[in-house]
Amino acid sequence: MKIDLSNHPYFISYNGTYIRFCFKKQEKEYTYGSSVTKFLELTVLSHQFNQLEGFLNTISKNIKKENIDKTTVSIFDDGYWDYGKAIPKRKIKSVFIEREKMNDLIKTIQNFVDSKKWYEHHGIPYHLGILLHGRPGVGKSSIIKALAAYFGYSIYVMPSHKLLKIDEALESIPRKKCIMVIEDIDCSVGGLSREGGGGLLSGGDLSNILNAVDGIMTSHNHIIIMTTNHPDKLDPALIRPGRIDKLIEIGYVNLEILNQFLKRHFDKTIDGVTLKDEITCAQLQQMVLEKRSFDEIVQAVTIEGTVIK
Repeated sequence: MKIDLSNHPYFISYNGTYIRFCFKKQEKEYTYGSSVTKFLELTVLSHQFNQLEGFLNTISKNIKKENIDKTTVSIFDDGYWDYGKAIPKRKIKSVFIEREKMNDLIKTIQNFVDSKKWYEHHGIPYHLGILLHGRPGVGKSSIIKALAAYFGYSIYVMPSHKLLKIDEALESIPRKKCIMVIEDIDCSVGGLSREGGGGLLSGGDLSNILNAVDGIMTSHNHIIIMTTNHPDKLDPALIRPGRIDKLIEIGYVNLEILNQFLKRHFDKTIDGVTLKDEITCAQLQQMVLEKRSFDEIVQAVTIEGTVIK
């Protein structure tokens, strides 16, 4: 059942006790603007306040049960995180990338998760930044979904055009079991470069963003994964160590990636071939959706003859 709480209170009965829901907004003024926080106010119309705790526990258990095989995705929208939807968990083996690179990403995140006390002991800000760069369609978003599913994390999407409010987003994001994702950061205003480039972002704006990611007032205990098609458009200060700890290029399909794909979909692999240039995983996926056969796909992406193993 979907409840529209935008215009009026809503009452529900739980174990004979009425609980009132009311949608609230709270505005806050900041030096560089304002934000709006949206929340629900729950009121128990009874002396038995423990009924509210029981009600919330029931909801929590049902949500966890419903989303046990899903990854929750939220989007930042002017001062608050708007819960979007729960998507099916993406398995690591369903993402086609060199195993060495995937293992490196998993190890990087796992080491970060296991090293909180080490960071604190050495006075190092406890946050992790990863940049995935590569051409459109190579699988950057799929990799993020698979990593989130592997670690049981939620995804919090920070739209690149709202980066000027990243300090608010970091302050309000949960402090554990989540990944903030900034996709296509090169498409943000001005390309995030102090060189300008005709965008709307000034050098002062970029400075505020950099300080929010890694500055005196930076919140700790978060993981940020950025993606870009054009790393050359990013200001070096944004991707320096301390803000970005791991840079990984996600390239076009090579023989290892192609064989992962063919093995998963057809239980066959190939050898002794030369691949065409600039084939992406998105193109391979489209061929499968078009119901192309093993031989048709191999012919479409290779130049020389094929030896089937």
